[in-house]
Amino acid sequence: ITGSQSFFLEHIGFTLSNAGALNATMWTLCTVLAVVASWTADVGLGRYYTILASALLYVTGAAVAALAAIPGKENANWYFFAVMGLLPLATAGIKANISNFGADQYDESDPA
Repeated sequence: ITGSQSFFLEHIGFTLSNAGALNATMWTLCTVLAVVASWTADVGLGRYYTILASALLYVTGAAVAALAAIPGKENANWYFFAVMGLLPLATAGIKANISNFGADQYDESDPA
């Protein structure tokens, strides 16, 4: 995704270094927001519903980004809303909870 995102940002007028900086910012948001997603799962929704909400948010963000990048109809505002808002929140929700959710499936009292 890094190369395609940089290519798209260059296509709408960003320099290569600015495109790279925005890409790095997106991945930083994904990592930092994992703390918020962990708290949401622990205090609010629980792991299952946090992962479910994050998955739905991820599908929505990917669809918005894809629609905003249609050649000839590019819309930078919608693209940035999806890539810098929806996708980092969704990624953080899944990243922070999926391995713990998997670990919850094991029963320690079952020797098999």
